[in-house]
Amino acid sequence: MKKTITFLLLILLPMCIYSQSEAEIRSSVKACDYESVISQILPENGDTLFTPLRAQALEAMNRFPEATKEWNSLLDKDSTRVDVLMELAKCYKTTNRYHQAMLCYRKATGLFPENKFFRQQYIRSLLVAEEYSEACDECLQWIGNDSASATAYQLLGMAYEGLGTEYPDSLDDAYWAYQDAYSRDSLDRQTVARLAAMLNDFQQYDDAVEVTENYRLTDTTDIDVNRQNAKAYCMLKEYDKSISRHEALKKMKDKAFTTSYYLGISYFGKKDYWEAHDNLLAAYKKRPFDINVLYHLAKASVKGSWKEDGLEYIKEAIEVTTPSDSVMARLYEVLVECEQNVRKNSPYERIENIKKLYGLNKDYSLFYNIGYIYEKETKDEANALHYYKKYMDAVTKNDNLLVDSDGNSKDGAYSHETYKQSRIIDFFKKMREKEFFEKGIQKK
Repeated sequence: MKKTITFLLLILLPMCIYSQSEAEIRSSVKACDYESVISQILPENGDTLFTPLRAQALEAMNRFPEATKEWNSLLDKDSTRVDVLMELAKCYKTTNRYHQAMLCYRKATGLFPENKFFRQQYIRSLLVAEEYSEACDECLQWIGNDSASATAYQLLGMAYEGLGTEYPDSLDDAYWAYQDAYSRDSLDRQTVARLAAMLNDFQQYDDAVEVTENYRLTDTTDIDVNRQNAKAYCMLKEYDKSISRHEALKKMKDKAFTTSYYLGISYFGKKDYWEAHDNLLAAYKKRPFDINVLYHLAKASVKGSWKEDGLEYIKEAIEVTTPSDSVMARLYEVLVECEQNVRKNSPYERIENIKKLYGLNKDYSLFYNIGYIYEKETKDEANALHYYKKYMDAVTKNDNLLVDSDGNSKDGAYSHETYKQSRIIDFFKKMREKEFFEKGIQKK
């Protein structure tokens, strides 16, 4: 009997301790005492009850790399747990590891191909990871199985938009994908905002007004839709309507650059230069080097009470649009280097570009380059001689003459500059001999 009781106690005691421990941990979770939760559970033990609690506590404390280890420890035991895959993907996304998140969603989609949530998350992760071609393929496969899905067309439009950076023709495909999404669900705010943005980009402002006004019949609070709506009115020069919509956006605490900029433009169109100035100034603070902002801010300032400021703004605009000599010199240096290697342009065009570079950086070594092209490519020995002399005069003046009158190195050392100067000395000799023989032939 004694042995039986002892045996039962040995079995029940761990269960009581386990139950007490679980209660304490869950109490800590409820009290948001996450440090206590973390300290009470062994790391990466793979326990299906406690490991998720530890992982969630780590996430709450922004310790995502540790949380990913906890979720992975559960996948080691059962790689088909989609709930763990979703949590793991969330951790990866939070730490900008989008490719790893994509792999989690892809695995979940493979396990449950009919689950639209998993497929949608997989495609969105592809878009974030800029895997646009693969995202297109996934969307088209989805549409092949479910042509009524507005979400599939919307995501397809986003994928084509992403491809548009490299392949501009893809923007037309994006437009039609958004149209297809809109025809299936005209009240999806993201579809409406993206379609209206493309219509504005294509200067189809009336159509942008139409789709956004249709959406506003049921929801007047969406900021993205209202921005496109307000911009379209501004571009149509319906300034009263534009001002009304943009001011409503400001009341919603929208501080976006476009809201300030287009509101400023609308007030300028109404000749209210003071309001135009204030809103354009807000846009300027967000993008101080935007030419359009500087241009309109200068005009609004001059027509208002900030005439001296207006002068400074237009000076800034000119500085932004006119590259400095140092920038231009760097650009022409690369141009000359590329032309030297490719030699696609004519010799005379290349010579002109080298002259422009010299005007910017005053590097006398460029005279040699010009002389060399005249000598070797155009066979214009007179111009070659002229520029070689300019080069040697500059070398002598700057005390960089490395050869003697015979073209031999003064100190016995060889360098690229020594070679160039030696070549020029030989060229001078050749030209003197040529002149001697030409002048030495006397007519009887």
